[in-house]
Amino acid sequence: MEKVQKWKAVAGLVTGLAGILALNGPALAADCPIKIGGLAPLSAPGSVTGGEAMRVAMLLAERDINAAGGVLGCDVEVVIADTEGLPEKARALMEKLITQDGVVAVGGGYHSSVGVAGKDVANDRGIPVVFAETWNDTITGDKQKYIFRIAPLSSWASGVIWKFAAQAPGVKKVAIVTENTDYGIPAAAECEKGLASKGISSTTFGVDIGTQDFAGIVERVKAENPDYLIVLLTGEAGFNYAQQAADAGVGPQDMMFHANQSGLESK
Repeated sequence: MEKVQKWKAVAGLVTGLAGILALNGPALAADCPIKIGGLAPLSAPGSVTGGEAMRVAMLLAERDINAAGGVLGCDVEVVIADTEGLPEKARALMEKLITQDGVVAVGGGYHSSVGVAGKDVANDRGIPVVFAETWNDTITGDKQKYIFRIAPLSSWASGVIWKFAAQAPGVKKVAIVTENTDYGIPAAAECEKGLASKGISSTTFGVDIGTQDFAGIVERVKAENPDYLIVLLTGEAGFNYAQQAADAGVGPQDMMFHANQSGLESK
């Protein structure tokens, strides 16, 4: 279900970018085919399951748009770039898509760090970008002219998470496992602040993006003996943490457990 939802969202994103091009006409698209960049994490340490869902969705949108006659009399060609979920790759790939591949718009993203790192490059060159699944508030917080999003604000999404935990019966102590990224760090901080406002203590454990062996973190969480666990890990990492925590007796079957985004595949 999660993968289908991503397909629909990102396919709509590419269709929306095509609509922007149609409205702005030759100012943005002068040559055929019209190239649109697609950012997706297709390799580790990024969330590959999320990236593959985005890649498929963008290619489906390309097919459907071209089958309907294209845009401004031209076919659309999606140029997909593998960000690996890394900010340094995002900056370089955004520059390459614009200056070498000749894209006139960009979509995708998935990881917040990719959006935070790449947005200035595109905005400075007047290239519209619609980010998907990039939750960090600052991506659109400075209201840059060419930067848009279809993802919720992290502050709003984190509010849903901590408020749900706060109303659960008997919760006095919460453990938070988060990734050390532009998504995980502010999301955990928002949860800590919200829980504290309700008199609930919390302890946060950070891990690097792409971590797959959580044995050490699981034992530290177990030692905290929390009433509730919030996991802010994306894709395969979220799946593998839940699986390893369950094996250790502190999983969803043992305690109240917010699993966040759990990838559909793991290795």
